[in-house]
Amino acid sequence: MKVLDFGLAKGGEADDVTSDSSTVTMTVPGMVMGTPGYMPPEQIRGEKVDKRADIWAFGVVLYEMVTSHRPFEGKTVSHMVVAVIKEEPDWARTPATVQRLLRACLEKDPRHRLRDVGDVERLLDTEVTAAIPIQSRFSRAGWAVAGVFALITAALGFIHFIEQPPEPPLIRTNIDPPEGTRFPSANWTPPAVSPDGRLVVFPAISGEGKSMLWLRPLDSLTAQPLAGTEDGSHPFWSPDSKSIGFFSKGKLRKLDVSGGRSTALADASTPRGGTWSQDDVIVFAPTPYGFQEVSASVGAAHPVDTAGLKSTARPFPWFLPDGKHFLYLFGSAGSDYYSIRIGSRNSPEKGAPTGAAPIEDPTLPGAVDGMAVYAQGYLLFVQAGRLVARPFNVNRLAFTGDAAPVAEQIQSGGIVGGAAKVSVSRNGVLVYRSNPVSVRPTWFDRTGKPLGTVGEAGDIDGVRFSPDHKTVASTVREASGGNVDVWLYDLSRGLPLRFKFDAANDSAPVWSPNGRTIAFQSSRSGHFDLYRRPADGSRTEELLYADSLQKLPTDISLDGRYLAYQTISSSNNFDIWILTDPLGTPGASKPYPFLQTEFNESGARFSPDGHWIAYVSNESGRFEVDVAAFPGPGGKKQVSPAGGDAMRWRADGNELFYVAPDNRLMAVSVDTKGGVFEIKKVASLFGPVTTGYDVSDDGQKFLVLVHPDGETGGPLTVVQNWTVGLKK
Repeated sequence: MKVLDFGLAKGGEADDVTSDSSTVTMTVPGMVMGTPGYMPPEQIRGEKVDKRADIWAFGVVLYEMVTSHRPFEGKTVSHMVVAVIKEEPDWARTPATVQRLLRACLEKDPRHRLRDVGDVERLLDTEVTAAIPIQSRFSRAGWAVAGVFALITAALGFIHFIEQPPEPPLIRTNIDPPEGTRFPSANWTPPAVSPDGRLVVFPAISGEGKSMLWLRPLDSLTAQPLAGTEDGSHPFWSPDSKSIGFFSKGKLRKLDVSGGRSTALADASTPRGGTWSQDDVIVFAPTPYGFQEVSASVGAAHPVDTAGLKSTARPFPWFLPDGKHFLYLFGSAGSDYYSIRIGSRNSPEKGAPTGAAPIEDPTLPGAVDGMAVYAQGYLLFVQAGRLVARPFNVNRLAFTGDAAPVAEQIQSGGIVGGAAKVSVSRNGVLVYRSNPVSVRPTWFDRTGKPLGTVGEAGDIDGVRFSPDHKTVASTVREASGGNVDVWLYDLSRGLPLRFKFDAANDSAPVWSPNGRTIAFQSSRSGHFDLYRRPADGSRTEELLYADSLQKLPTDISLDGRYLAYQTISSSNNFDIWILTDPLGTPGASKPYPFLQTEFNESGARFSPDGHWIAYVSNESGRFEVDVAAFPGPGGKKQVSPAGGDAMRWRADGNELFYVAPDNRLMAVSVDTKGGVFEIKKVASLFGPVTTGYDVSDDGQKFLVLVHPDGETGGPLTVVQNWTVGLKK
């Protein structure tokens, strides 16, 4: 009998799982290393380990010596990891002479495990050797136990010197876009690192505007496009790191990354992520409002839960290690409304399927900006633009400590957003992409040629021209990351002027038709209500309208009779409301709902003649630009053929602009004569363009928020042994 692996950390290449699972390793150079079958539960979970980890490994070796079987077995690495954490060895296989010793070595809670190899020696001397008769010393179990003494003698001195294994190094590297491509500037599609930490899949857009998924091995300097992933988004990995799931052209698909054709598994009209369990089940969000599950091999998709699938955003699932519970976001766009929840397969959220721990409260405490992922005993999520890691117990489904910062400037959001460009492997590899917060208003012509800048760079959200196009209103966050206020920019001199000076958060400015008044939202009452103030600052603000709903103004009609605003309803839908006479006596204005449905409608903009209103709706299954008659009744027409957001009218009403999902600015020529809305032509102008832009009266120039030097975000950052950074 030979001892080939004592389970100690070592460098080297990772081995594959053989047909009989005789050798399974997760060792990757420069990362936390070990062999799953010999690693104790606390090491697999990424918790702090000490000499008791080696006591566990010793117990595994001894069990194999006396039984010729492994104490924890599985077809795949994932199954073996689950066995180590949750299952008990078959004690009936072990001789009575060593069973007590084995139980002491293989105690899952390190606090109850033997603490020192010296204790093993004493236990063997006083119990095991006395229990073995001389005539049976050369029995099979006797030979094995006798061999333990030699094993201890050889290993004892070494183990005492490695009671605290050396801390692996923290290594950071970057992945740039493949030559001739760029990363998408939108936050909708995070990268995905494989569970074994060897491969990264990410989207990239070619110079011709075509998007597809690319595969980059971390031991290579180049990435390769994955055939069959055109327009692919939200990739996620199978547990064995051999296949990916992704979404393309309204379908959930899977693809073996070693080659072959992709396979459609289910419909997914407006996808928001998926996750793949070790049981070969995929839970995915076909829209932002609920989950379905489907076998990765064959079978029909069916809902995971049925409560409120169309009323509340529920994007970005991520399986926890048990393969039954999963994390997801819950709520509406914005950090004030998102929370992390725990769902269960095949059950309503507040119940649990057979074998899953009951969920007393599925909502974890704290508001977040973006999606959560789990690895090595931590939840990673975005909070206030920062990626943080917070200790998390997967058995109790609860936080066990405070959050610690991991990376800065990790933006997330958008309408029913919550995507964050973050992914993590199970063995210490973290991949994320930062987005510079600082942007600068920049002029472009219709071909995308830059024509100059306005003001200085800052944390600016949106630009809005005054009616005479001499001033721009924007929402600006202080450099310290504190208060949010409305600022005005004089375009002739480029000088900024702070419009508000109080402690409340004021944002979303909208000009009156004569340019004398600015309406905005303010949080001074504890949630967002509508206020107005003279543009010259000659008087203090006035309350325009308040109720229990969160409100955001989007436009005032040119005749000054109507203000359009969007709300977040009690069921977390976006609805469009109209406030009458917004320039009249404060408090006298009356609101009424214009679009209040089970879907999301937002971003309303009046046409210059006041007869039409453009808005964003997901009634079709994805967010599109629609135009409806105003004030109605009348029909509606979809303007964007393949998704859109952020509409702007040309001053004469003959052209409508919007931003496509690939962040290109689109121009739609329209004819509204005779009370009929007719689309004449849809053309792509240039990109990438953020949704924070505005257009000149003649439609020939655009003021766009861009990052310094034209950057729309940094490279992908790869961090090996990322948990080491939490200790520094």
